[in-house]
Amino acid sequence: MKPVDIIIVLILAVLFLLAAVKTVKKFKGGGCCGCSGCSGASCSSCGNKSIRDFPGQIGSGELLVGVRTVKIKGMHCEHCRESVEKALNSIEGIKASVDLKNNEAKVICEAVDENLIKDVVQGLGFTVESIV
Repeated sequence: MKPVDIIIVLILAVLFLLAAVKTVKKFKGGGCCGCSGCSGASCSSCGNKSIRDFPGQIGSGELLVGVRTVKIKGMHCEHCRESVEKALNSIEGIKASVDLKNNEAKVICEAVDENLIKDVVQGLGFTVESIV
């Protein structure tokens, strides 16, 4: 066997091992996308949980209008941030931007039920600490 063939086989073996480890982490609940920082919440790329179709109905929560800050616990990676931002922006009457560093979403909303925002975020596996 040529040295080049040995190197190629070793590279393929390492890549296979890395893929296997990431797959095992994902299925054991090691994170939304297998990264070491996630807490098991979902993201749009891994498929563990998906963004659900949340109806935009007003329920018993406070009706929010204006700019609000939603403190969110449990986001640990870019996929988590994208998942929450996409879910919030899917609610009619909301424009959201999620800041992973500060664990919060800045939400511009027009007549949106506070409980709907909480349900959407918590439906993805994260925790809403406050809406101010």
